Amino acid sequence: MRFFPTRRLLGLVLGGLALTVMGAFVPGMEAFVLVYNFILILLVIVGRAAVCPAKDLALTRQMDAVLSVRAENRIEVTLTNHSRKRVRGRMRDECPDTFRSGRREGRFNLGAGQSAGLHYSAYPQARGTEVFLGTWVRLTDPFGLTETEYVLGADDEIQVYPNLKAVQEFDLLNQRGRLAMIGIRRTRYRGIGTEFESLRSYQPDDDFRLIDWKSTARRGELVVKEYEVEKNQPVFIVIDIGRGMLAEAEGVSKLDHVLDAALLLMHAVERAGDQVGLMVYADRVLQYIPPKRGSAQIASILRAIHDLAAMPVESNHRVAFHTLAARWKRRALLVLFTEVESPEEAGPLLAAIEPQRHRHLWFVARVKDPGLAEQIQRSITTSDEYYRRAAAVWYEGKRDAAVRMINQRLPSHVDAEPKDLAAALVNTYID
Repeated sequence: MRFFPTRRLLGLVLGGLALTVMGAFVPGMEAFVLVYNFILILLVIVGRAAVCPAKDLALTRQMDAVLSVRAENRIEVTLTNHSRKRVRGRMRDECPDTFRSGRREGRFNLGAGQSAGLHYSAYPQARGTEVFLGTWVRLTDPFGLTETEYVLGADDEIQVYPNLKAVQEFDLLNQRGRLAMIGIRRTRYRGIGTEFESLRSYQPDDDFRLIDWKSTARRGELVVKEYEVEKNQPVFIVIDIGRGMLAEAEGVSKLDHVLDAALLLMHAVERAGDQVGLMVYADRVLQYIPPKRGSAQIASILRAIHDLAAMPVESNHRVAFHTLAARWKRRALLVLFTEVESPEEAGPLLAAIEPQRHRHLWFVARVKDPGLAEQIQRSITTSDEYYRRAAAVWYEGKRDAAVRMINQRLPSHVDAEPKDLAAALVNTYID
């Protein structure tokens, strides 16, 4: 607990000094100055004694159990006065240094049993574990001469995950049938499966083998059977966190873009009734979670990836895929997030995939930097800009050559800008 003088007290003290100076020239002022200072000191002492103690104040901070990186997270702080006194002052909440936030200060004037709230938005800039410190509260005494400072509330440790807000938006739009607003065509396809679903009228493009002849005879028109696409299929999210993921796109590491997109993809997989698993590797396998169904599995994967960081090492694709083959024997859909930016890098990746190319269904996902196209299209006015454009053109040529190599072996290949990556992944998964 600390206390500070207010501007009112400082002004009164300066007034007392002025009276003291006047007392040196005006006879009889000494007694008035002594009375003035005595009353001022008495008011400070009485005011300090009247301030509500910290034990009579309760502070709570409410927020989501986990926060989403680079997204708006609402924080609510509530101060409650349990004393019989009126309390007034101001409070300031402390969020981690790595957060951007709105205004975190507010004033209050509370009677007995009343509460005041402070609301603001926080935008974490990095994944991992962060700590919210206690909230600073300054109470003003009844005379407005001093402020008493308390730190209320416990420190809150919070986990910052990839963008969970995007998952909430996905669910909301899915319920309203508006997934096209975020570039996703639809989340449920009908096809040739093993489970009968429904009957419908024949369409010109339908396979004759799907015609239900008994229903056709009863209705007097061609009727076809529909089957649900097979569910409970294993899907592996494979993330390469080698040196390629250290690169940035739009000021954010490519690994962060990958994790945001992978989170939405995992959610779509879980909603479709398939199993989802995880493997993370760089020069060795760092995380392995075999595929399972259910929200508990998604939560387990999130805990494993929320604090991942790219490593400045060369990725060993061969060791990673050999380890996967040894641990998982069934056929699966493998979604590989990696960064290969030249034919020289694409060659070893494809060579590592080749022994298992026909065993599993693969598709590779990469993050395209939109700044590259902007640099190529930007007008040139200086020699430095000319060299930057030349470098961008050379780099894009290397990337395009790597894309062609990958597409020759793995037709399912996603190379999208950050804003389009999640939708492209979900659409490719559905297909």
